[in-house]
Parts: sequence; structure tokens; C-alpha cells
Amino acid sequence: MTKTQAGQPRLYGLTNSNRRGAHLWGKNEFNSNFPIALACWMRDSKIPARYIKLDTNGNIGHADMDFNQVFNTTLPNEALFFEFEAQYAPYQKYCYDVLKHTDLVIRTLAKTETLTDMGQGQPDKYLRAFEIKLTVVPDSATARRPEAEWASEIVVRPISTTHCVCGMADSCWNEREAVRAILEPVCSTMEHWDNSHEISIKKNAILDVLTHFLVQFNNKQIPLMMQPIWKTKGQSPELSENAFDFFVWSDFALGEMIVDLAKREGGTGVNRYMRSAARMARCLFDIVASGKANVSAIYTGMAFHLQTDKEFAVNGAVTHQYLPSGNLLSPRVRLDVLPKIILDGGHKKLSPERRFDATIYFTTEHLFHDLKHGQEP
Repeated sequence: MTKTQAGQPRLYGLTNSNRRGAHLWGKNEFNSNFPIALACWMRDSKIPARYIKLDTNGNIGHADMDFNQVFNTTLPNEALFFEFEAQYAPYQKYCYDVLKHTDLVIRTLAKTETLTDMGQGQPDKYLRAFEIKLTVVPDSATARRPEAEWASEIVVRPISTTHCVCGMADSCWNEREAVRAILEPVCSTMEHWDNSHEISIKKNAILDVLTHFLVQFNNKQIPLMMQPIWKTKGQSPELSENAFDFFVWSDFALGEMIVDLAKREGGTGVNRYMRSAARMARCLFDIVASGKANVSAIYTGMAFHLQTDKEFAVNGAVTHQYLPSGNLLSPRVRLDVLPKIILDGGHKKLSPERRFDATIYFTTEHLFHDLKHGQEP
């Protein structure tokens, strides 16, 4: 673990991380590294995240959330360790099997006094676990609509809903008997959770108890999913002048979106949204009833002949109703901040064959050229 030295290509805020050097710019790494650098820059610039949360009436709304609250600490970025593709150990106690890695774990450094000495501190206290969804506005579903209706797609992985349930159980652990009392009348009557016919028959009952739980304990919700957006000029690769913004979903908001979507879908059988809702209900009930859930077995056994590496996806026509429209129309972070986030020529390390990387690469070439010659970008 090393502290990145000035002069080397680097990303803002990622002073201490398990990714450095070439791993900051790799094909499957930059799209999670850049969002955290953006978050660190916004944090130091006093620009809050837009928090997508569940209100007391069971509606999904939004409010500003300081990045200190998002990160769960007032310690500076340099005193934190950003661990990508890591296990969030505090949730392991709720799983019989091994909890899979999430996109990002934020921890403190045990020896903060060594931060000026190449950052040799060791990761210590766990602060947050996040899934990271870097999304583009507009997506293909909204690009031909008026700009005021543009939004982004979100693809949710099974690990997202797994951490969602574990986070809910952890936050509500002292009230687990009350949670159990809500879920038990329905969940304890399930004979075969892997039977699509039984799930279909009890669909409304499952969704109703989930909603009851989410509304009653919505004061326990915590940040779960980071959704930074980058906005382009239509479907071109060119960034808009107002290019970036940052949304953070709470675990309860994600849970309620799943319930909402499951309720809307008609027909018989078990669709992706109902599958997610049923998995969440079963996992949460098992944890509050017995202390642990066999998460992998639940997710494997409740596949219902649907793709297993993706929980579900929702396009921009759906997400637009949940995300603050003003931030979609005019993101708060302008493209000319890129030289402040991608430092010391880091943009040259990107491979331009991918859409987001190509956009960053060609845009920042012009920005850095203008800055070098004393011109306004």
C-alpha cells in the first residue's frame, strides 16, 4: 500500500488505495476509480451528493447529503483507504457462506501519523460499502426525447441486493424482533421459495410486508449505491459543458424501487423485479429469525430460469421518475474540472476505444492544452 507521489499520473483523492499505477486506468477499473476521485473532489469543494432516499410515506425522494455523511467520516480523504473489489467484513456475520466482494469499501487508516511518510498506514475501521454505477445521460431509451426527459440506465447486480439486505439487517439489528413480526406472517408460511407458482400466488403479500418494513424503519436507511452521471450532447461522445453530477441511493430506496417495479409488472410467473423482492424478503427474514442467511443458496435456488449474473436493469424512462430532474438537465460539475480530478497527465493513460474513456481523453487534451498556454478552457 503506497501513497501516490505528485508528478505521477493519478486521480484526485485516491492517496491510499489498493489500486495505483496502471490499475488506476485499466479497462475494468477506471469506471469505478474515476467516480471516487470525483466524489473526493466534490467533498473537498463542499458540493453535496444528491441522496435518493425513502420518505416516511413510502415515496422515493431526494435531498442533499454532505460527502462526510456519504463516507461516514469527517476524516480527510488522505486519512482514508479506498479498497476496490473488497469484502465488507462487518456483514459477513449475517451470512453462512462467504460474502462476495462489492465495488468499494472505505476504511480508515490505523496509523494516520504515517500519512506523510508514503502512506504506510494499514486499513482499520470499516466505514462504508458501495456499489458504483457510472451511468451516461442520455441512455438509448431517452436520447430521442426532449432533453428534459433524458436519464440513465441502471444495471443492478445480485451483490447489490445482497448488501442491501445485509445493511438493512445490520441497521435494524436491535429491532430485529419487530422486523420479524412484520415478515413472519407471510414468510413463515412459504413452503417452497423456489416455486414460481407459490411466489406468484403470494406476490402481493410479499410486497406488502416489504413495504411495511421499509416504511416503518426508513429512519435506518444508509447510503448503498453510488450513481455518478456523465452527460453528453445527445448520443455523441462529446461531454456537455455541465458534465457530471453525483447521486447516492440508500438501501431502503433501492428496496422500494424494486417493490414499485414488481407491483407494476403484470402477468403471471416471476419477473426479475419480483425475484429480487422475494429474495430480499427471504434473506431478511432468515437473518432476523435465526441470525444468518445462506445467501448463495437462496440466490441460486431462486433463479426462476432468469439470468443469474444480473439482478435486473431499468432504463432512463424509468429512472427519470426517481432521480432529481434538475441535476439530470444541468449537472452541477462542469467539464473544465477534469484537469483537477485527473492529475499529472493521467488522461494519457486511458485507452480511447471505450466511450467514456474516449470522451475523457479527447476532451482533456483540449483542456490541458488551453491551461498550459494560459487560456481559459
